[in-house]
Amino acid sequence: MTNADTPRLARLMAVLSEAFDAPVSELRVEAYFRALQDLPIEIVEEGAWSVMRSATFFPKPAEIRAAVTPNMADDAALAWCDVVAQLRRVGAN
Repeated sequence: MTNADTPRLARLMAVLSEAFDAPVSELRVEAYFRALQDLPIEIVEEGAWSVMRSATFFPKPAEIRAAVTPNMADDAALAWCDVVAQLRRVGAN
């Protein structure tokens, strides 16, 4: 995100505020901006909408990030499954 995305983030936070009946202050918007600024605003929005479908409490920045970034443990497990499949196909030698 860039500073130009602040109005979009503020609107998104207002939507979350309404959905979860939780107040949003300027400081909260700033905190979320700083926590998520390495992501494009479109990705942050996608994550927030995704979390909104399943969460019961106002999402933390880490929850929004987790909704749109791959889980490294899952990636490692999938890669290991590929290794095992290749060993079965080709053999260990």
